[in-house]
Amino acid sequence: MNRLIQAICLILLVFSFSLSFFGELEAKTRQHRPKRPQYADIVMEAETGYILRSRSRNAYRYPASLTKMMTLYLVFQAIENGRIRLKTKLPVTALAARQPATKIGLRVGQRLRVYDAVMSLVTQSANDAAVVLAEGVGGSVPKFVRLMNKQAKALGMNRTRFRNPSGLPDKRQLTTANDMAILAHALIHHYPGFYPYFSRQSHRYAGRKMNNHNNLLDCYEGMDGIKTGYTNASGFNLASSAKQRGVRLIGIIFGGRKAASRDKQMKVILDKSFKAVRKPSVRRILAKGERRRNRADYISLPTKIAAAFPSKKKRHHKKLALAKPRVAPSAFTRKPPVNAAQNEPVWGLQIGAFGALTGAQKALEETAKNSGPLLEEAEQSLQKITMTDGSTVYRARFLGVDKKTARSVCSLLIKTGQNCIVVSGI
Repeated sequence: MNRLIQAICLILLVFSFSLSFFGELEAKTRQHRPKRPQYADIVMEAETGYILRSRSRNAYRYPASLTKMMTLYLVFQAIENGRIRLKTKLPVTALAARQPATKIGLRVGQRLRVYDAVMSLVTQSANDAAVVLAEGVGGSVPKFVRLMNKQAKALGMNRTRFRNPSGLPDKRQLTTANDMAILAHALIHHYPGFYPYFSRQSHRYAGRKMNNHNNLLDCYEGMDGIKTGYTNASGFNLASSAKQRGVRLIGIIFGGRKAASRDKQMKVILDKSFKAVRKPSVRRILAKGERRRNRADYISLPTKIAAAFPSKKKRHHKKLALAKPRVAPSAFTRKPPVNAAQNEPVWGLQIGAFGALTGAQKALEETAKNSGPLLEEAEQSLQKITMTDGSTVYRARFLGVDKKTARSVCSLLIKTGQNCIVVSGI
C-alpha cells in the first residue's frame, strides 16, 4: 500500500513539474506571436545569400501554407533516397480525410500517388494531401513534424518551429522571412530536379483541374515558383523566386492584406532588387560574397546535408524512415565519364534507387530503350550505396549529358509517373 502511495505521489510530482516547465515555455514564446497579420519581407540574391532588402526579416510570423515547403523538402529527400517513388500509392487515413479546406476531397481507404499528392500541394495547397504525405513518409504526423523541425534546425532555420505539415492555424507554429528564404533556397538548389514542379500552372486529378495559387507565374518575367500561404492570423504570404539575366532572386512576403496587393508588392520589391544587382557597386559586393559570407548583410546558405530521417537498426521494407547514406567504395559504370577529361561538372539524371542490382539494371535498360536517341551517348551508371543501418541500395543514373537534355528527359519521365531527378557536379 505504501509503495502504491509513493508511486502516485511521484507521478503527481512529475506531472506538476511538467505543467510548470511547459507553462514557462509557453509564456516565453507567447510574447513573440503576432496578434494580427503583420508585414515582413526579404529579397536575397540566391547564389551568395546577399540581402538586397528586408523589413522585419527576423520577426516571428505565422507561415500558413509556406509550411508545405518543408513537407515537400522531406518528400523529395525520401524519393531521392529510394524510400518512396513518385508512383508509390499511399493510403488515405481518417485523419487525412477530415482535414479542412483547402483540400482535394480524399476519402478514407483511397490510395493517392505520391506524384498527385506533391502536385496537389504545389498547386491547390491541399491539406488532406499534406497529411497523406506526412503519414506515408514519417509514419505518423507527430513523427513527421519532429523530422520537419530536425531538418529546419539542420538548415539553419533557427527561429522556426513547425507543429503540423500543412500550415493550418496553430499559435505555436512560427517562422521568419529570413528562415523561409533559407528554405526556398534549399528547395531550389538541393532538389533542382523537383523544383520545376513549382512552375506548373495547373494539375489535373480525378478529372478536376487544380490551378496554381501563385498568380505571378504568368505575369512576372522570370518567375518560376514557389509557394503561397494564407490564414486569418498570417495574412497573405508568398515565397517566390525569379531569374533575370542570369541572376536569381528569392523574395518572401508575410502579412499581405489581400492576395492582389501582396502580389503587387512582390513585383515592386523584386523590380527594385533586380535593378540594384545591375549596379556596379552591388556587382562588386556579390563578386566578393564568398569572403564576406559572415557579414550581417548575408544569409548563411546551407549546403545539402544528411537526411533528417533517423537510421534504423533493421531495415523494414514497409517503413519509410531514411538512414544517412554513405558511398561505398564500389560503383558500376558501363562507359568512362564523358566530361572527365575536361574536368567539367557532369550533368545527369537519376531514375531511382533500388534494393536489388537487377532491378536497377532493368530500369536503366528500359529507360534507355524508351528514351530513343535522347540518351544514346549517356553513360549508364549503377552506384552502390551502403546506408548506416547496413542496408544497400543501387542508384540508377544516366551521366554525361548536358543540362538541357537532363531536364527534358526528366520532364518526360515524370509525366509518365516515373521517378527522375536532375543531378550535377558528379
